[in-house]
Amino acid sequence: MSIYRYPCNVIYDEAGFYLVKFLDLPGAATDGKTREEATAEADDCLAEAIAGYLVRRERIPESTYTHGDAFISLDPLLSAKAALNNAMLDAGLSSTELAIRLGVNEKIVRRLLDPKHQSHINFLISGLSGNPFYPYRAKSFPEASGQIQGDFVFVYPVIRGDSPDSSVC
Repeated sequence: MSIYRYPCNVIYDEAGFYLVKFLDLPGAATDGKTREEATAEADDCLAEAIAGYLVRRERIPESTYTHGDAFISLDPLLSAKAALNNAMLDAGLSSTELAIRLGVNEKIVRRLLDPKHQSHINFLISGLSGNPFYPYRAKSFPEASGQIQGDFVFVYPVIRGDSPDSSVC
């Protein structure tokens, strides 16, 4: 899985502002009066840049981060959405095809990819995990379907194409 830790340059410009530019995301830049303000703004800038890729259903660029670089990390939920987006694009899956594999309504998949929707991280991880089944609370996500045991719904790692009949560890 990709690391969503994006390297950035922080420079002090002649106008007296700290400018932050993301090396891997063309056009993603922000500034602030202080280095702390610029860094705080960079968190939001990174999230908005990645959100743009998600909304356009474009592949999110891989980070070229190496140890020692200045960087800004993407929050975990948006990182999972980015990983799901890229995995779907790599597999050539549409939202409809993923919904069929998950056994859910397509609007649920659209929400998983919506950068503004507070999706349940467990459901996002389920499509990306290597585990044949990933438990998910049915109470939290009533539209989910799958193999039901008590109040848990088991969702299969659909990106890999595993079936519900896969062996369980």
